[in-house]
Amino acid sequence: MGRKAIPRERKNNPEKMGDWTQKLFPYFQKNGLDHVTMDEIADYLGKSKTTLYDYFQTKEELLGVIIDDKLEALRGFAPFLQDEKQDFKTRYMNAVAYLSGELSDITTVFLRDVQKFFPQLWERVVVFIDESTAVLKEFYTKGIDAGIFTSFNVSVLILTDQVFFHSLTSPALLERLNLSVNSAFIEYLNLRFEGLLKTKK
Repeated sequence: MGRKAIPRERKNNPEKMGDWTQKLFPYFQKNGLDHVTMDEIADYLGKSKTTLYDYFQTKEELLGVIIDDKLEALRGFAPFLQDEKQDFKTRYMNAVAYLSGELSDITTVFLRDVQKFFPQLWERVVVFIDESTAVLKEFYTKGIDAGIFTSFNVSVLILTDQVFFHSLTSPALLERLNLSVNSAFIEYLNLRFEGLLKTKK
């Protein structure tokens, strides 16, 4: 076991911290989280453990910043859906393209370990899913009202989205189906949009 962190005055340098977390994100995607120690993290960054503890008291705190940064980036899909200067199809396709880029570097190894070993941090992912489906609900409703989408029960649409998104974050399911997070997500959203569009007569 590694040495327990000693409480100390914390430093706050957003630029430096952001540089470290950006470097660590792909490292965690590849190596997972369970057996990675603060010593190994410091070594990977080329820093002393003392320096690392000046900014992050625990691995969980460091991981929380990484997760928050990724979720904040993922929230960037919303403005594409809400861009009323574009038609509904363009808005949807732009949002999907944006999400595809942001999801492409997330692995099932990372998801599995966050769920298993850091359940409190996983709750932030659950909150993000709820926020995202609220954005989708608004988009569906406006598309139906505009006569672009088939008139479905929006609550049922959102329920199926929520079920899928929670399944999407199930590492065991994705591994069993041999799917990446990104590929499963894009396939679903493309199918969803085709089902929403009114059939031209």
